[in-house]
Amino acid sequence: MKPERKSHIEKILREYLSPTSSISIQSFDSIISIISYCSQVIWWLKGLLRFLIARQTKQRCKQSPFFTLTRREIAACQWILFYIKEWSGRTPINRTVWLHTDLHIIADAGYKVYTHGGEVWGMGAHCLETGAYICEPWNPKILEQSKAKKSGNVSVPFLESTCILIAVLTLGRDNTNILVHTDSKAAANICSGRWSKTNQFLNDYIAYFDFECATRRVLMQVEAVPRKLIPGAHLLSQGDVSKAQRYAQLQCRVIGRRLQPLLLTK
Repeated sequence: MKPERKSHIEKILREYLSPTSSISIQSFDSIISIISYCSQVIWWLKGLLRFLIARQTKQRCKQSPFFTLTRREIAACQWILFYIKEWSGRTPINRTVWLHTDLHIIADAGYKVYTHGGEVWGMGAHCLETGAYICEPWNPKILEQSKAKKSGNVSVPFLESTCILIAVLTLGRDNTNILVHTDSKAAANICSGRWSKTNQFLNDYIAYFDFECATRRVLMQVEAVPRKLIPGAHLLSQGDVSKAQRYAQLQCRVIGRRLQPLLLTK
């Protein structure tokens, strides 16, 4: 990406970042064009692009010339502005397309309180190719952030999504295409679409995850499968390594990387 192109993108995106003001359909078309251009080298933007085109079509059916950007669209614009400041503007062409799968990661999250020690389990994940695996209880901070605002209940999709993000950053390698299997359809949708409608903490973690993957040139896809197909990860999420070894080839236990919120604005 040439410097003048980056400057042009920055200028246009900053014009549309007010969460309260309405923009014209022509301005929204410009945002879609920019995100379409950026999605050629930033893989995760393809899901966002499909969302925006669907909203664009719906808005045209209403025949309304103006509408307001949602939090998702504003966050995406902020992320692109953040990223192009850190990015050199160059990406190998083979890291912009999914030619084949390099690594398979199986991930599962549990929510089980052990009276002895008071730990809450947990995260379980393993890589089929390397044998590396994660088996650890939940960080209390993550549990607190996962709670729904209205009910106060722990959100299982939040935990499942967090487990997937941590597993990829921990067990994945640079310059690879990673396919993740989970038994949670909700988490698969969140991680594939890169957005949570209900939890801003998770969106901040997703933004950090995408920045890490972009700089490490990692592509990820997530598929939901029945739990019976991921017994090893399920047992690891309960802390039972010995039983998990009956179903998965486990070689090296590693500590999961801690996610950080990527604060795009102050």
